[in-house]
Amino acid sequence: MSLLLHIDGEVNASMVERVRRDLARDPAANSLSLLINSHGGSIDDAKKIYHAIRQHRAETKRARVLAQCDSAAVIVLMAADFRRAQSNSQIILHPTSINPTASGRWTARRYTEAAARCQRLDDEILDLMTERTGASRAALAREDATESPTPIPLAISLGIIHAAPGYPSRCSSTWPEAARAVIRSGAVIGLPTVLFSPAFFAACKASTRSEP
Repeated sequence: MSLLLHIDGEVNASMVERVRRDLARDPAANSLSLLINSHGGSIDDAKKIYHAIRQHRAETKRARVLAQCDSAAVIVLMAADFRRAQSNSQIILHPTSINPTASGRWTARRYTEAAARCQRLDDEILDLMTERTGASRAALAREDATESPTPIPLAISLGIIHAAPGYPSRCSSTWPEAARAVIRSGAVIGLPTVLFSPAFFAACKASTRSEP
């Protein structure tokens, strides 16, 4: 049985509660499908949703981006093994930010502590995305720094998504074994490293299941 999760609107505490409630409704579901249309929100809440989805026992976890998947919503997207988008979907990565104007007077110490926290969160997110996409940390950091919509072909090449209309998926149920043969032969030079990552192998496995 498949369980459908709607990741719609702001990523906040209410969304955490809703996702946890939906997951608890069917703890034995063998597949999860995420439909994402979110401008982002709280990083802490996005991480809670990510872990709740990853901890669910479902063997297959897939996601589809609708209009947008920006900011903290990308963390939620990473919970799925196979990820696809529309040809006109908007996906935006950007560094962590804090708005101090809503918190009253700030001293130099408070700014320093806030900057350190932002850097820790940026490092955690890049580590997570490196693991879940198979892309190099440096390449993801460069895209993160642009704070602009990621072109769909680039999102695919970085492993952020795996398919979109007009951009056929490279995922195949036969690829993981073929990739291992390529690795054994030493013929990997020149081929995208994303294709040889555990994350991409997991995407290949999930891609063979029914669509969300």
